[in-house]
Amino acid sequence: MVQAQVDMPLVLVLTADGPVSPAMAEYLSRGIRLAEQRQAELLVFQLNTPGGAVDTMTDIVELIRASQVPVVVFVAPRGAIAGSAGTVITLAGHAAAMSPETSIGAASPVGAQGEDIGETMEAKVKEIL
Repeated sequence: MVQAQVDMPLVLVLTADGPVSPAMAEYLSRGIRLAEQRQAELLVFQLNTPGGAVDTMTDIVELIRASQVPVVVFVAPRGAIAGSAGTVITLAGHAAAMSPETSIGAASPVGAQGEDIGETMEAKVKEIL
């Protein structure tokens, strides 16, 4: 009896380590396109970030939400952080996971220089959540 080989599910992993930036958004965009083209079952976005710009965070959240492939945001490696904008990105994933000894938080919306933002911008940030 001959059996067909069962294909293993395809899972792609992207690693982002550093501040949330336009380069990170482009990297994720390319990764999502590739995952969709290759019909991956899952895309893991491994994240270690202190945070970054609100506008870029919003772009990344929109990319994750529009993805046809489920995106798991994985805060890693051990000791990593998903701070500030990284917290919102983690929450935007279809699922989230964290390595031991990682942290998440400080998700109060602030400007690029750490300053308080106006009520209008804060409302927009909260709206995407």
